[in-house]
Amino acid sequence: MTSSSYSKPLNEFPSRQTKPLAHTILDAIFACRLHVSVFTLAAVWGWSRMFSTTVLAEDYLIAPLIITCIYLWNRAWDLQEDQINCPQSTQHFVRLRGPILILAPLVGIGGIALASSRGPVLAAIILTIVLLVGFAYSAPMLPGLPGKRLKEFYLIKNLTSALGWIVLVTLYPALHAGIALQAGFLLGAAILFIGVWSVEIIWDIRDLEGDQQAGVATLPNILGPAKTAYWIGALSLISTAMVLIGLKLDLLAPVWFLALSNNILVTCWVSLGAVRLQRRRLWSHGLVVAQTGLFAAAGILAFWINAF
Repeated sequence: MTSSSYSKPLNEFPSRQTKPLAHTILDAIFACRLHVSVFTLAAVWGWSRMFSTTVLAEDYLIAPLIITCIYLWNRAWDLQEDQINCPQSTQHFVRLRGPILILAPLVGIGGIALASSRGPVLAAIILTIVLLVGFAYSAPMLPGLPGKRLKEFYLIKNLTSALGWIVLVTLYPALHAGIALQAGFLLGAAILFIGVWSVEIIWDIRDLEGDQQAGVATLPNILGPAKTAYWIGALSLISTAMVLIGLKLDLLAPVWFLALSNNILVTCWVSLGAVRLQRRRLWSHGLVVAQTGLFAAAGILAFWINAF
C-alpha cells in the first residue's frame, strides 16, 4: 500500500461526536498543525531577539506559511499511518486531499516569490530547498528512488525534518536580511537543532503504531520506547553542555539559560508521559505549546535586556 492510499472506506472511520465549539476549534488547530505554525512564528521572533538580529517583515509571514504548506501536504500523503495514529481528523484530510495537493505547492511558490522580491537570491534558493525537502518527506518524489519517501529512511526521517525547520527559522531569515553568520549564531542553531530533533523523536514515540503499520523505520520502532527515552535524555545532556560552553566562551547571551529550561521540559515530558501515553496526541501538542511560550519568554527577556 502506498502512502497515498488507505485501507478502509470513509464510512468506517470513527463517527464524529458533537463537541463544544472551543474543542472543535482546538481540534482543527492541532489537526492542521497550526500550533506548529505559531511556534515557528514565535521562534523566528524570539531567535532574532536572542541574537539582536533583524528580520524582514515579510519573513514573519513567509516562515509560518511555508511550514503550514509542508504540514498540510504531509497530512495529505500520510493517510495510511494517520488513520491509525489520528483517525478522527484523517477522515477530513481524505476529503481535502485533492485541494491540498494543489494549493500547498501554489501557496509555497507564492511564499518563495515574496522572498525573491528583495534580498539575496540565495535566501530564496534556500527557501525553495526547504519546501522541496518538506514535500519529499511524505511524498514519493525522490529522484532515482521511485515510490520512496524521506521518512522511510532510518534516522534520515528526523534529521531532515529537524534540519529543515532550523534552516527556515534561523538561517533563511538571517541570509534574507543580509546578516553575517557568527560563531555564536551557528552554535545556537546547533543547540536548537538538537532540541527539535528530540521533539521529532517524541512524536515518533506517539506515532509508534501507525509508523509500524506503514513500514516507517523510526528510533522507537527499532529500539523500543523505553530505550528511545534514554536517547532523548542523551541529546538533552549534549545540548546542555553546548549551552554551558557557549555561555562560558561568551558566544551566547545570558538569556540562553532558558534553553536549559527546554531541556528540563523535554526530559520531564518523556519521563512523565511520552512513553506511557503513546496514543494521547494532546500530550505532544502540549509540549509544542509550552515551547512556544519558552521562545516568546526568551524573546521578551532578550528585548528587555537589550532595551535597558
